[in-house]
Amino acid sequence: MCEGLARLVCFDSVAIRTRVRVGFAALLLAAPSACDRVRAVPQREAADPATASSTPGTASVAPPVPDTARLLADARCRDRIAMLRTGETLPGAPELDAKRAELFARAKADGVVFVEEPIATGLTEEGKLRRQAILGAADPVKALFEAYPSLQRRKDLARQVLLTDGYLYAAAPGFAAALSALVRPEDLFLDREIWIERGTERIHAVRGSVEGAPAYVYDAGPLAKTRVKLFLFDRVTNDPKTLERPLHRDLAALQATLGFAEARVTALAADSLAAELRYGPTWVPTLLGSTGTSLSLRCEIVPDGKDREVAAARALARRRDAALERLRSVIDQEVEEALPFDEPKTEIGQQDGKLRQHWNWAYRYGRTQFEFNEDRYHVFDWRGRPRVPQVCIDFVTDTFERAGGSWFRGLGEPRERTQGRVSFTALGIENERSVEQFIGFAKAHPEWFDVVELPDEVRVPYAKRDAFFADLTRNRERYQPGDVVTIYGLRADGKMHHHSFIVYAADPQTGMPSLVAANAGRPRVRPFEGEMQSAPLRSIRARIRPLVPWLEFVTSGGGGGTGAPPSASVTAARPATI
Repeated sequence: MCEGLARLVCFDSVAIRTRVRVGFAALLLAAPSACDRVRAVPQREAADPATASSTPGTASVAPPVPDTARLLADARCRDRIAMLRTGETLPGAPELDAKRAELFARAKADGVVFVEEPIATGLTEEGKLRRQAILGAADPVKALFEAYPSLQRRKDLARQVLLTDGYLYAAAPGFAAALSALVRPEDLFLDREIWIERGTERIHAVRGSVEGAPAYVYDAGPLAKTRVKLFLFDRVTNDPKTLERPLHRDLAALQATLGFAEARVTALAADSLAAELRYGPTWVPTLLGSTGTSLSLRCEIVPDGKDREVAAARALARRRDAALERLRSVIDQEVEEALPFDEPKTEIGQQDGKLRQHWNWAYRYGRTQFEFNEDRYHVFDWRGRPRVPQVCIDFVTDTFERAGGSWFRGLGEPRERTQGRVSFTALGIENERSVEQFIGFAKAHPEWFDVVELPDEVRVPYAKRDAFFADLTRNRERYQPGDVVTIYGLRADGKMHHHSFIVYAADPQTGMPSLVAANAGRPRVRPFEGEMQSAPLRSIRARIRPLVPWLEFVTSGGGGGTGAPPSASVTAARPATI
């Protein structure tokens, strides 16, 4: 069965989702000049051996006509990239880049690239001493936690110690994870309003309260009046004029536009950036322009013969991201609803998973409460929404089914579950609340899922932290947003347990899976490490990837309940097993 209550910090998944929205604009087709464009795919047909002449000395196929405009565009783009690399470049943040993959797996960080590393300046003597006491300690994470209570009482000092040139910044993964989990804007400021720069987004927050405690809340938009939480690499200030010279560029927003999987930055300047962007297996040299925090495509050089491959990778990324947007919106809703983990308040032995059965009975028969082991539980929350208990695999299957339009109706409506595009019960899983059975079901349907099971000899438990993150970094392509990951091993109670979660987001530069979503106490979105550390003897057992046609079918809305898209289109889109 899945794991019980966890005590880790969670954060606002809706705020995360605004940073990973799909944005494949007309940029993919626009052509302002021969160089500053994304080229349309040339229609180059291979020679057909059946039409070749058998006469000796006779040319079998006419040579292809060179695409002069393309050659000129490539040459100009190559020259511009070379000029950038040999010109006045900026240093970037090499210490961060060296550990970036692990950092994104451990901290809730924003997908930006730095043209210069933030440096602490303008510190008072006290600020220098307190900052050095933490960063220079034998264990900086322990020193941070010990110093934090006193820093909370001195907002001016807290800003000097915890922010670097206005950024919540760290390059060491362990310290970055602690900093991002610990620091809250209300511990840094007493001002009526503050501004947070997150990538290209600028958040205006006002001082208020949440559950009776002081907090900064969103001033407007879909998150209005809800608590603002900080991400690593956010820039925070009480004066928006200080945001005029950003040191970061928004790589996540660019990825949403272009659809690349990873980026290798090769040169940085104040107004431009050279990089190699990966589409499928192909790396494409690219020149990007930068205006403030924004990046835009100036030109690119698609290797000869790779046009269709790159275009196909972009198209597939566009389709997957559109479906994932729906999936993430459901996850955000589950987080906001705070659906309870299916673990009784009072247990007799191991009774995880029992509450949902009793909830179903109470829901079906018109009750608003039910009892289990003499404890009372509510069928609906205070807003009349179904308060459905979940174990970890319930969170996974509920998310897909809700994305397809199937969920329980609220208080005051008919007591029924709406029919959506997929029902795992109807699809015939013997026990849909078993992680192991879900893996078996996915393996039995290769037309819908791509499954990778890790043999025992290659699995690395989280307790071997360095080895675990090294293995995750090496195999990061194995885990992409939308994938279901299962882990297995000994838990604190001395028994073997499964746990499952969904990959929510990945770092746009390294491709490292960064944020995951699960119910381990309540639904939450947090760093990959957050789902591992409560049971360090567990290791990754399997990865289940919904194939794009199935994911599109499920998230397209409407009724049906079969979960069966056309098999041919699924097979054609299936990636190679890693």
